[in-house]
Amino acid sequence: MIFKIALKNLFAAGLRTWLNVFVLSLTLASIIFLQGLMAGMLDEMSSLRVAEEIGGGQLWQESYDPFDPMTLEDSRSLQPAALSPLVAQGSACPVLLLSGGIYAKERFKNVLLKGVDPEQNCLELDFSPLAGELSDGNLKVMIGRHFAKNLGVSTGDLVTLRWRTQAGAINALDAEVVALLETQVPAMDQGQIYLSYSKLNQMNQTQSFTSLLWVKPGVTPSAPSGWVFRDVDYLMRDTLEMVQTKSAGQSFFFALLLLLGLIAVFDTQALAVFRRKKEIGTFMALGMSNAKVTYLFVVEGSLQGILASLVTLVWAGPLFYWSTQTGLDMGISGEDFGMAFGQVFYPLFGWGKVLTAVLLVNAMVVFVSFWPVRVIAKMSPANALSGRL
Repeated sequence: MIFKIALKNLFAAGLRTWLNVFVLSLTLASIIFLQGLMAGMLDEMSSLRVAEEIGGGQLWQESYDPFDPMTLEDSRSLQPAALSPLVAQGSACPVLLLSGGIYAKERFKNVLLKGVDPEQNCLELDFSPLAGELSDGNLKVMIGRHFAKNLGVSTGDLVTLRWRTQAGAINALDAEVVALLETQVPAMDQGQIYLSYSKLNQMNQTQSFTSLLWVKPGVTPSAPSGWVFRDVDYLMRDTLEMVQTKSAGQSFFFALLLLLGLIAVFDTQALAVFRRKKEIGTFMALGMSNAKVTYLFVVEGSLQGILASLVTLVWAGPLFYWSTQTGLDMGISGEDFGMAFGQVFYPLFGWGKVLTAVLLVNAMVVFVSFWPVRVIAKMSPANALSGRL
């Protein structure tokens, strides 16, 4: 009976009810959408970095520190014999790193020279243009598309490379850009010049020297002495920390949106107690206990949250599904501000997060529905009928 009365009163309120439902629905849809947006961004960034930068993990020479270029010269050594079977099977791909510079279009820039196996299959990147030799004797190099644009060079252009050998001598050679590397991971694009692994060793006057090895996904190697294995979680740590920072800011925005929606419900309930005192007194005079009258008003407020959830499902559900199928064109690529995602990415709506958002909103609606009507528990029928609290 209480539910029927509450439902009747809810729709009898007319526009006031639908305004509350609209605000709550907008709040709920915003929370779900922003959570899906962040989850989709994290998923794409993780997928791209694993596919084009991390692989299944990396084996580092123990002195290697990607954030300290001063250690670069000390962080390459002869490739351990224990890793030779993995390299022969294609489960690990050696990489040699040298600091150097590039002279192109009358400009000089410091770069990182990366020697990679042209036939590597640890990452989903195509280095095959580096295989073989050029007829004119020039070096074959690849440059990331975005970095090539900054340098003003394109396929077929000649550039000059300078580097320091293992013995400390300074050398320079002309090189031809044979292809542009297509990657959406800024760490594999900006400031990187790619050469053949064997050729860079020859330029360094070494043989089989290695700074790190990319590991094929699904392979977990044991690190020999002098080497350290970094798994995907370790290498993805900076991305996860960034997402956690963004999530903290999102939580503040969610709280602000939720507060605005709950204020509408609170005001409606508070106003109902003052406007419907005679109705409350009538219910009490007919034998309804104060607790049941309070429960009636709480049910009325709670139904607004349930109705808002259903309305959100009707108008926002198709929009969410459409965004997961067609993606969202952000107008800019993540490369423009150092993040690994493309111009179009796809939100990811997990049932767990959706249900959590729905339950959170409805739980808060129940709370703010009860808070202003708790005064009913102290009212007497005579005072209520006379319009006094």
